[in-house]
Amino acid sequence: MIRVRGKYTDNSKTAALYIWILAASFYGYEFLLRVFPGIIQTELMQALDLDVSSLGLIFSIYYWGYASMQIPGGVILDKIGPRITLTLAALICSSAIIIFGYAQNSVFTGIARFLIGFGSAFALIGTLKLIGEWFPLRMFAFYSGLTYAFGTVSASLAGGPCIYIVDFIGWRQSCFLLGVIGLINTFFLWFVVRNSPSNQPIYLTNKLDLNQDVEHLTQLRHKLKYIIWNPQSWIVGICIALMYIPVVCFGEIWGIPYLMKLCSCSKEQAGGPMALIFIGIAIGAPLFGYISAHVENRKYLLYFGNTSVFFIMSTIICVTELPLSLISFLMFILGIFLGPIIILFAFIKENNPKLVSSTAVGFANSICMIIPGIFQYFIGVLLKLLNPSSILKAETASSFFSFKVAFLIFPISSILACLCLIFIKANTTIPSFQYKNKRKIYHSNDLRY
Repeated sequence: MIRVRGKYTDNSKTAALYIWILAASFYGYEFLLRVFPGIIQTELMQALDLDVSSLGLIFSIYYWGYASMQIPGGVILDKIGPRITLTLAALICSSAIIIFGYAQNSVFTGIARFLIGFGSAFALIGTLKLIGEWFPLRMFAFYSGLTYAFGTVSASLAGGPCIYIVDFIGWRQSCFLLGVIGLINTFFLWFVVRNSPSNQPIYLTNKLDLNQDVEHLTQLRHKLKYIIWNPQSWIVGICIALMYIPVVCFGEIWGIPYLMKLCSCSKEQAGGPMALIFIGIAIGAPLFGYISAHVENRKYLLYFGNTSVFFIMSTIICVTELPLSLISFLMFILGIFLGPIIILFAFIKENNPKLVSSTAVGFANSICMIIPGIFQYFIGVLLKLLNPSSILKAETASSFFSFKVAFLIFPISSILACLCLIFIKANTTIPSFQYKNKRKIYHSNDLRY
């Protein structure tokens, strides 16, 4: 359970702000690592002798590493605290991007990509944990929104400055530079971040108790069992994933080479509009989150967002040429209309008992990462099948037509997301559950995180 501990004095305000900045910087850093390979597609294909399907597979491996730690990550944070967890996670990410940059074959590149996803899984939940410990409860939503904006704005850097850095010093050296930046962040996370204002190590407040740990694992098992057998957990999770597919597949990897063909522009010029997607999300998510608190039926906002994404992606796919200024505008409003996805995380909490809601969010986030990751690879396979005679190892090797066919997935995913919304319950009352063990019956109100 996230709690605010200690008196909120002027000194603790300053300390809290520094700690949040460092933790949020790590979240922004991991977001940048997530999208960075999208701007070095040609370099990767030529250096590692990859085709588009292999490239898509390497990109998607990140999401498998990320999804694998969504549920265990919360347990680890509660056990050893955010300071140690975030420091180790940042160390893994910064080391992995250096390995990624100097890998000589696709196997080590894939392992490095998995480790980046593995370490990145702790960034957001660790930052939220620190916000809960250091800030008053009334400030939690505000700093959570700022943290999310931190990540999306950092991702936009890959579409602009990073492209020029890669052109100037090379992609391998750029990976090394990113690794050094991550190691600096790791240093400050260790020496500046504290778990709470009381500065008590987690192992002093959470002493090892075998019986308590066994009971905690038993509770976790029953929580997961309830969540897995709850149809709403799957429906909402799949809906989130369907809405997230354009971000992962178009915004992070396949969008730049497509825009280079659509607008007859360079990689540097195409990177600008792609960055606007993430800036739009940074604006749209808190905007729709605020509006959702003042409307009776929040599902209408999701229908509106999905319908808008459908028409924008359909326009981008159907036209044969667009000016860069217009595509920039479309990318920006695409990001804004992807903002309602944040409402679905409220639905996943409302359709599960209160004291399993965090685990339910982790479960939904795992689905949200796995399905788009699969489609990243699937689009690569489709592009390879539609360009069987292409031997050019470059991001623009695939034909314009093949991109259009592969990108039909995006409007289809918007339609499927709308269909999922029909079956999602917008609950106003929180369900409960109970389970038995050898000693007693546990009710959801007895469970503790």
